[in-house]
Amino acid sequence: MAIETEVKYLINKLPDNLPHPMYIEQRYFEPVNTLNKILELFNLESLDKISTRRVRLIKTDKISYVITLKTKGMYSRVEYEKEINEELYNEILKEKILSCVIKNRYKVINSNYVFEFDEYLNLKTKLYTCEVEDEEFDKHKKEIEDILKEYFKIEYIDVTLDPKYKNSNLIKYFG
Repeated sequence: MAIETEVKYLINKLPDNLPHPMYIEQRYFEPVNTLNKILELFNLESLDKISTRRVRLIKTDKISYVITLKTKGMYSRVEYEKEINEELYNEILKEKILSCVIKNRYKVINSNYVFEFDEYLNLKTKLYTCEVEDEEFDKHKKEIEDILKEYFKIEYIDVTLDPKYKNSNLIKYFG
């Protein structure tokens, strides 16, 4: 369990000279048959406080599978995350899938920040975003935004509090 505090920007393009991407398929699901396995995996009694249930297939030089549970919130929330085996991943794919996002993610470390640039591949609209996790974002907002503008040479709009830009909602608004 960890507190995730991140800001999300809609960007007009991807920066130049990005590293090789991670390919990510993430599905948001409603657990029924796998509920008990998921509760046991995270040592939880229920999913009452969980608003987001996501499973990912991640391809880099290898394939991995990750399940994530998140509480409600836009800027900061509790996140539970674990790597799982392919068998459980395939079981979850048989659940009710609410939404699916396919993207390339490019991670760039600059100064004290990790910038995650996402290029969405399964939407009708070309869409690029950048997420930056920072527990003290209010203190660092100007510095982060200066890096986006000056170093990466991109225009941005802060969409952190706009629910249509949550990954679980993208297909609804842009698919």
